[in-house]
Amino acid sequence: MNRTSVFKWCREFKNGRTSVHDGQRSGRPSILTDDIVEKIENALRDDRRSTVDELSAMFPQISRSLLHETTTETLGHRKLSARWVPKQLTDQRKLNRVEAGREFLRRYKLHGDEFLRSIVTGDETWVEKTWTLPAFKYQSVLVAYGAPLMSPLGAL
Repeated sequence: MNRTSVFKWCREFKNGRTSVHDGQRSGRPSILTDDIVEKIENALRDDRRSTVDELSAMFPQISRSLLHETTTETLGHRKLSARWVPKQLTDQRKLNRVEAGREFLRRYKLHGDEFLRSIVTGDETWVEKTWTLPAFKYQSVLVAYGAPLMSPLGAL
């Protein structure tokens, strides 16, 4: 503590202050109450695909940045595959992951390294690599460029 702070605290205690804790301050009260946090959590539970924009429409008194902070930090959720998911895994989700791991091991034993090369990962989502494109995407590319599409497997 610097010298100025020591003098300030001595003056405060000489003037009758008895506590070292902060006193009440004036200022804008927090909009975020336990009741509103619970309502936000219920809204996310009802529709896990909710966006911050949709939550903002439901709770116009709360800023978008505070809504995002509430969902990520206070409630501990994150956006994964266009849906808010709790960071804590339930027992069922843990079992699902174990089963998926066993299936991967089974397929690895069957196909070896070729199976591993067919997997693309990103974040915590595992997706098997396929080179097929949706019909609408394929058609629009053909119209736009007029040449056959090429993939790592050859012409589509």
